[in-house]
Amino acid sequence: MTEKPKKIEFNLIDFPFEDDENLTAFYKGREFTGILFEKHNGNYFEYEYLNGLENGRAYGINESTKKIIEDGNFLNGLKEGKYYRFLVDKQIDIEEYFLNDLLQEQKVFDSKKVLLKYYSRKENVDREFYNNGTLFFERQSPALDNTENGNLFYFLENESLCKRFEYNDKKSKYRFEFNKSNFLNHTNKLNSIFHWYPVRWFIDDLLVNDKPLAFEFLMQLLNQEDHYFVGESAFYLGELGNKDAIPYLKKIVTNENVGYVYPRIADVKFGALSITCSHANTNGQRAKDAINKIKKKNSFIRRVLR
Repeated sequence: MTEKPKKIEFNLIDFPFEDDENLTAFYKGREFTGILFEKHNGNYFEYEYLNGLENGRAYGINESTKKIIEDGNFLNGLKEGKYYRFLVDKQIDIEEYFLNDLLQEQKVFDSKKVLLKYYSRKENVDREFYNNGTLFFERQSPALDNTENGNLFYFLENESLCKRFEYNDKKSKYRFEFNKSNFLNHTNKLNSIFHWYPVRWFIDDLLVNDKPLAFEFLMQLLNQEDHYFVGESAFYLGELGNKDAIPYLKKIVTNENVGYVYPRIADVKFGALSITCSHANTNGQRAKDAINKIKKKNSFIRRVLR
């Protein structure tokens, strides 16, 4: 008669070697062989172990809905083969394939089965899509150890928005190409969750190379609905110092919104560059600060010209 594998609670296990890449598990001083289980946030998880390392199936299930929220296999502590995850808070399905713990392919779907992300190491490509399924981002030659490497392409309204090329010389690491008409014609569709980096790069470029166009773009950005971009435009209008912005900045001095940006899919490796950040004060306060800065700059200019 085959003996059933030992099954104990996860919190009874010791992981004494914090720098152990594969997290060797010990139970009562010996490398553990058997099944570990744990419960948290209404979910139940089981992990198969052999000689201290994960070997076999690892899965999680929601105890109320009975839906599988995680399911995959390990070989000597490394992910091997298909691995499935379900992000409950975002209602997102993630299908992955690993070889020696190295991600080979990844597909991310929303609750309507719309493809949001596709990564393939074999094809050397990494793509993300808007919620309507149109292409939002593509990285060519994605690096395996650095998510910021490779040539990056952002899209809006089925047109190129911004391109960032690797350009390693002594003066500059990257070279940019901007579709200015797309930025200006679709400013109201820019969203900081998707477009934080392209907008930041575009503003930085305009402030150096085309201040009149920078003013035009920032004025449009000031009047759109994204709280973060409204706050950013107020700040940079203050940096530009054009007094024509003051009447429009005055319109938002009572705006109590605070700009905040967060990753679109935080639990997904690679993908579009993402950031988590927030402004330290309200958009109204940023507008007040910008007005004061503009007034000081123009007052100084008048004194100089006398």
